[in-house]
Amino acid sequence: MAETQRFVRADGADSQTRRVIQRLAANIHAVWIADNGHKHCRLVDVAPTGARLKVRNPDEMPDIFRLYVPDFQMLYEVETRWRREGHIGVMFLRAWREER
Repeated sequence: MAETQRFVRADGADSQTRRVIQRLAANIHAVWIADNGHKHCRLVDVAPTGARLKVRNPDEMPDIFRLYVPDFQMLYEVETRWRREGHIGVMFLRAWREER
């Protein structure tokens, strides 16, 4: 994610955006961002309140981090809720839409 990208809070449209993503999510590229850097992952399933991500090492995932989904120009703050064999479940805490 380029440092020059700007995001605005997307509280009002957030649930609508997640419904669109839910219908399209099958294997969508995403980037998780934390204090110790960023890594690529795959968005597998999306629900109105959270998502399932395919990651290389679930145990290295922080408890709270940001998830950028370039295809939808969205940045989410998420909380890790569970970790299992190459996947994690996250709950959406906040969302921002990328300004164009």
